[in-house]
Amino acid sequence: MVGAISIYILPFICIFGIITNIYIGYVFLYEFKKLSRQSIYMSLICWSDAITILFLGILWMIPAKGLPFVSEGRIYYFIIYESVELCRFYRGIYSLTSTLASNLLLLTSIDRCLCIYYPLKYRTIPVYYAWYLIGGVSFISFLCVLPVIILVDFHDIGPFTTCWLHESQAFLQIFIILFNNAGFIQTIVILVLNIIFMIKMRKTFTKERLADPQSIESKEWSASVILFILATTLLLFSLPQCAAYLAAFFFPSVMEKSQSEQSVRLAYNIADIAWQCIFVQNASAIFVCWQRMQEFRQVFYRLFLKGPLQPLKKYLNEAQSTIH
Repeated sequence: MVGAISIYILPFICIFGIITNIYIGYVFLYEFKKLSRQSIYMSLICWSDAITILFLGILWMIPAKGLPFVSEGRIYYFIIYESVELCRFYRGIYSLTSTLASNLLLLTSIDRCLCIYYPLKYRTIPVYYAWYLIGGVSFISFLCVLPVIILVDFHDIGPFTTCWLHESQAFLQIFIILFNNAGFIQTIVILVLNIIFMIKMRKTFTKERLADPQSIESKEWSASVILFILATTLLLFSLPQCAAYLAAFFFPSVMEKSQSEQSVRLAYNIADIAWQCIFVQNASAIFVCWQRMQEFRQVFYRLFLKGPLQPLKKYLNEAQSTIH
């Protein structure tokens, strides 16, 4: 199943996800009328997701999972086995971007909660302070993946060779499973913060203001719904992924070798499917933004008519002027 999805479906999802996330990041950072701290966070989250899709989806799953399936095992390519240096670089990049996206999403939720609960103090913070916070979060994310960059090496496990941490580094592997990858712990905190935030907004804002698409309250509510949807779907996919990685880690120590090999392979397949679901979630972000954000739709119309449909727009304007 993983191989079939990787070769027949995943390429389209990955290409669409990379293009749309780059586009969303550009819109949030450069096209909105008023730049906010949250829009800066979201733009970098989208770009981080695009890099993760590129490295983990296109450079790993398609050649390592899809090609063996379609060629019946004759053709395959594992980028991590080219050299230790390339393995460390590759592991470090996708670990950094996926962890950074989770941590930035957590920063976005914390920032929004503080603005609602302490508006006089936090709403007046200059927008450029967001870059300082992003720098701090990026540094923390880098520290989280630094052990991967330094300690990853080739190890023999039975008849197989893997490029990962040594099995004796148990604490570090569990930490990576919980806090890196899809950011399981961060996602739980994000979901809790957004639920608290939305309850507060419901109590504070009137229904009339929330119903007005031009009001600040309505825009804040739409942004909160987007974060809630992203966090909820990410948690749905990161939970089985986290459980699968933990199972793959503990199976060899609690099961017989003949049974553990098959169970570990099944656990990694579940984790791969969870990653593919996360790629779908990342690729569908543009539809969530389209549905919940009026300004995003307006920017899309403006950019689209200014670009590919500019000749058609000019023709329609000339036709109207001729009629009149």
